[in-house]
Formats: sequence, structure tokens, C-alpha cells
Amino acid sequence: MPCDTVITNTVDLGKVAADHPELLEAALRTEFGAVTVRGQKISTLHGERDQRAEFIFDVDGKRVVLQGGRATSLHAESRLQEIVGQVNQAVSRQAVGLAAQRFGWSVKYTNVAKTKFQLVKR
Repeated sequence: MPCDTVITNTVDLGKVAADHPELLEAALRTEFGAVTVRGQKISTLHGERDQRAEFIFDVDGKRVVLQGGRATSLHAESRLQEIVGQVNQAVSRQAVGLAAQRFGWSVKYTNVAKTKFQLVKR
């Protein structure tokens, strides 16, 4: 393979990330820090999503681009799948936090990986 060839890998994120861009952006900022958003992240009147928004962030020094429910990066496919798993978990944590806040609860994580939690009534 020539040395000037660049191989990118693409992995599907699933429906959640594509359907809830605001939730995705908040989750990415919490999980990975700096996130650049290019394009619009809007919903139409008929429930269709505008897939033009790009969410760009760095993991391990390599750029990851999320657009239209897909993640693309120079990372190996296995690493990109791990990142997608992190993104999906971050979106889930963000959704739980927002739902808890709406009902006046707080979320207390019971392990370091933040995969187990308790909801506490304030």
C-alpha cells in the first residue's frame, strides 16, 4: 500500500445519536471535552432529522467525526467500535441525568465506570 494512502473506518452509532443531536452534543462534551459542531442540528416539523451536523472531537490524538448516525476516524475499526460504545454510554448517562433532573431527583453513580447508579429523591 502506498505511504500516502489514508484508511478511514466508519461505524454506525445507532438511532439515538442521530435522533437527539442536543443530547449527543452534551454527552460528547462531558465524555471527551472539546467538541466542534459544524452545520445545523435541527429537527423538522415532520420528525425528520437534519443529518448535516458534524460533531468533531479528538480521542487519543486522532480526530473522530460523527455525522448522520455514523462515526468516521483514522482509528482502527476495533478502537472506533470502543469509542462508539463510549459515545452510546455517554448519551445514555446524559438521558438519565436529564430525566432525573426533570423529576427533581439526582443521580448517584455507584461505580467508577459510571455504569451503575441510584436515583435519589431530593
